[in-house]
Amino acid sequence: MQLGPGAVFGELALLEKQPRAATVIAHGPLQVLSIDGDRFLALYEAQPEVREYMQTLKTIYPLVGGGFITQYLGTFLGLDCLTSITSLLDGTTAVSSLVIGRELFHMSVSVPDTEVLETIHFEDPIQAIERELVFSGMTIIEVTSHGHWPELGQVYQMILERTPLTMEQITLFRQQGTLQNKIMLPLYQDHEIVCNCMQLTRGDLRQCIEGGCHTTEALMDTTGAGTVCGSCRVLLHEMVGQVDWTPVYIADMRPIAEETRMFRLRPHRGALKPPKPGQHILIQAYIDGNWIQRPYTISSSSHETRYYDITVKREPYGLFSGWLFDGEWEGTLIRVSDPQGEFCVDMANATEPIVCLVGGIGMTPALAICRSLVPSDKTRPLHIDYSATTQDQFAYAGELQEMAAANDNIELTLRATSEEGRLSNSDVAQLTQQYPNAHYYICGPTQYQQAAESYLHGTDVEPDHIHIETFTPIGDRPTAPSRLYFYLGTALLLAFALQDVMQLKWPWFEALQTVESYKRWSGLLLALYIAGQFILPFLRWQGKLRAAGRHYHLHKLQGTFAPLVFYLHATSIGHAYLLVLSAVYFANFLLGLLNHVMVSKPKFTQRYQFSWIMGHVGLSLITVALMLYHIYIVFAYQ
Repeated sequence: MQLGPGAVFGELALLEKQPRAATVIAHGPLQVLSIDGDRFLALYEAQPEVREYMQTLKTIYPLVGGGFITQYLGTFLGLDCLTSITSLLDGTTAVSSLVIGRELFHMSVSVPDTEVLETIHFEDPIQAIERELVFSGMTIIEVTSHGHWPELGQVYQMILERTPLTMEQITLFRQQGTLQNKIMLPLYQDHEIVCNCMQLTRGDLRQCIEGGCHTTEALMDTTGAGTVCGSCRVLLHEMVGQVDWTPVYIADMRPIAEETRMFRLRPHRGALKPPKPGQHILIQAYIDGNWIQRPYTISSSSHETRYYDITVKREPYGLFSGWLFDGEWEGTLIRVSDPQGEFCVDMANATEPIVCLVGGIGMTPALAICRSLVPSDKTRPLHIDYSATTQDQFAYAGELQEMAAANDNIELTLRATSEEGRLSNSDVAQLTQQYPNAHYYICGPTQYQQAAESYLHGTDVEPDHIHIETFTPIGDRPTAPSRLYFYLGTALLLAFALQDVMQLKWPWFEALQTVESYKRWSGLLLALYIAGQFILPFLRWQGKLRAAGRHYHLHKLQGTFAPLVFYLHATSIGHAYLLVLSAVYFANFLLGLLNHVMVSKPKFTQRYQFSWIMGHVGLSLITVALMLYHIYIVFAYQ
């Protein structure tokens, strides 16, 4: 190594409190500034610029794999910097400049003028970073970085060693400004749920991947994940190494209607994939230390690739919608999936009329269809029947009216149900007569969808011309069906407790339970019932995850009737060890009712789920042990 004007030596020995590892030899007359060790350490602690300069030296020294380095204080873009010139063993020269105090770094290596160069630029205004790589083939020959970049030392090493990049690394840099797929991955642990429909954890899916499921299709076919609602498919893509996420930021937000706003999502760099009208995206945001994910329909035109517009209604219990409305997204990591979903319109090769029956915030697919149709097709008929409770709840009413007035092929009906009543059978029948062979797209609240679908089935509309998107406001108040097991099980438990405490007995049934044969047969029923509840964990243990997913709801339904099955065997909880057996049995039953559905805050769900499973499995095993002991007592002392 050769030191030029402004360079230093001996600093690492002071910082690391170790003997110096190099000897400096002067090649001629020079002036040297000597700094006392204690004075140097005091400056190091007090001055951030000194610390940054010294940390830079510690980073660069180990990166040198060969060649000859000269370091000196120079300038870059008119700013003072530390310059390092490395003469490589193959005769090329690398020059790097680090501006002290500005987090501005530049490095280049000499190449023949005949080589074809490619430049990729990445910029993230939210994180205040800007990066640029220049390639020759697949090899980096120049880098410029403004802002913090943890990988910069690795990039430095790759340039010196002429390490070629992979296509995945180049794609990652274009999309995320990184060469390693670590920054934007969801922080799932093995016990956390990836597919809620099939109740499959990351650990379950990882075992299948290690067992040979190396594609999303194989993972779906083996486990059933992603085959119900499909919202976890992008996570499955990610687990098998397919990156489908694009980092974005919220570039614009404006109110559209009562408690409804538009949010415009722009990529940090490049263009987005064009959606089909009606498709949706998954949006992930890092909120309170957790990745929260929600699906939203794209309401911008299918011709627009500079941004995605989403329209969000604030839900009273919505974590994600509340986070968006409260403006807490400043500086937060946000990313979106590629457009997905089969609820979409083919704009290329179809001429049939389009009729959109939409209600509430479910109007967004109709808006996307209308925006996509206007600039490209002035002949294809489009009718939008849009229902909302009151006039001030119509989103984009002005824009829809303007497009309908300016285009003869577009008709619009705004139906304020508090004034005009709801969509009726006669309204739908009139539309089917006006638009024969039309395709019908239905989106809205559940009751609205069911009514519109039933009206269409009552006409001559072909089933394959009816398209329905399930619309469920995430974060709305939990409804009765999602807690049906809890309510039914609680009612049965209270009924059992009431009859036992108040001695509400049927004499004939009490007499029947004293008959030895009845006790044994009802005991066998109870034992088989308990054994049947182990089918689900057995299927999981066998790796039959798809079968386990199908059995999951049956497992919950069977568990709900635990008090009734116990009552058929005994109408009281007993004494001594029978009291312990009964207490464990009912405690496990009650814990089964209090599953993750009862947790209203998503950020606590995963943590609660793990503790709940451990407790539920533990009590189940104790129940089996006590049951076997009870069977032994019965037959040993008969």
